[in-house]
Amino acid sequence: MPGPLSVPSGSPTGRILTVDDEDGICRLVARVLRPLGHTVDTVASVGAALDRLARDTYDVALIDLNMPGRTGLDLIAAIVADANPVLPILLTGTTDVGAAVAAMKSGAFDYLPKPVEPDALVWAVARALKAARTRVRERALEKIASEWATTFDACPDALLVLGADGTVLKANRAAARAAGSGPDVLVGRNVTDVFPGGLGGDIRAQQQGRPAAPLRGHYPARDLHLLATVDPVRPGAWIAVVRDVTELVRGAEERKQLLRRVLSAQEDERRRIARDLHDGIGQSLVSLTVGMAGLDGDERVARLQRVAADALDEIRRLAHGLRPAVLDDLGLVPALERLTEVFTRVHGVRAELLVPDGAFPRLPVEIESALYRIVQEALANVAKHARARTVDVVLEAGSGWARASVTDDGVGFVPGPESGIGLTGIKERAAVLGGACRIDSTVGRGTALDVRLPLPE
Repeated sequence: MPGPLSVPSGSPTGRILTVDDEDGICRLVARVLRPLGHTVDTVASVGAALDRLARDTYDVALIDLNMPGRTGLDLIAAIVADANPVLPILLTGTTDVGAAVAAMKSGAFDYLPKPVEPDALVWAVARALKAARTRVRERALEKIASEWATTFDACPDALLVLGADGTVLKANRAAARAAGSGPDVLVGRNVTDVFPGGLGGDIRAQQQGRPAAPLRGHYPARDLHLLATVDPVRPGAWIAVVRDVTELVRGAEERKQLLRRVLSAQEDERRRIARDLHDGIGQSLVSLTVGMAGLDGDERVARLQRVAADALDEIRRLAHGLRPAVLDDLGLVPALERLTEVFTRVHGVRAELLVPDGAFPRLPVEIESALYRIVQEALANVAKHARARTVDVVLEAGSGWARASVTDDGVGFVPGPESGIGLTGIKERAAVLGGACRIDSTVGRGTALDVRLPLPE
């Protein structure tokens, strides 16, 4: 009685197709391999084998060399031509070494002489299954690599795979367009050469450990604005994603210019309305008041004089609120002094203007208008929300910049991404002129608003 079969350790199991016209060989293969966990099917001709392979998936095919009609070599050739993943093992009853060599050259994984030794069959199938599993993994990896390469190259953002020293290992078409050269030309170059100036250096700095943050670059010669991020993909390799944000930057700049024109037109309209109120209705009320002063002291006349005087005060207040004449005539400091005095009188909150340097220069009209409106809106917010006792307005100017801050001792709040209309307007006014707005507030400890605007050269 034969001893137990020698089975390689860790041998996988699989689906086996036996193609042989000898029924004894088919029964032998089934008797040896099925107890080891393999699934074994049998067919007796090349045609039947091709039909079965077209319907089902097999890992290994045991193929007889000599069969009626087409031979085992014909079947192996068809398997190779169809790119079928099954691995053929040739079974041959001939001692013709040339036939075995031809089978191996045509695509056979191995060959076994007949009569087939069970141990040799088990080992050959085990080797073929391991090779089949490896081939499946390799094809899956090749497919993934192919798909990744297609996606990599088709990505609208510039993608560069970088070595530890910043050398470009791989680049897609978008990277070539951004750099103004072909993808193959980029490979081997340093990223500081691909993107000269600040962006390439920033990418290298981030590779070397600088905290991750979006990187910006501008190339005036091509009017190109780029935004980049850098992330490690494996030890010694990084991927830089560079996005062309030129259209977004242009859109933001156009929006800024449009908003600037709107604010300028708004100030012009305020100025016109204020002048019309002062020179038109205001002067008419003055004339009316003076005329009534010459009438007899009738109570009704006195009451009308008071009404006319109140209306004149209201007209002056409205005109000053729309566009204080002192801002155009004397400048920002006198206008803000008047604003804080009125605020203190109306709201009962002590408001004081501080100019640390003493003298404050006249600024361009749009800068003075913006700072005045920002302080005006900030004081309105204090009156509506802060429940403050005091508020300080600080005005400073330096080389190329002007700054205004409004600090109160009110109830404070928790700043968040969503601001009210007033704060949004303040931020937009500052942004339109290229400035920055900062708000610091703590519940119970008041609020500080700080706006800094650049001055035109």
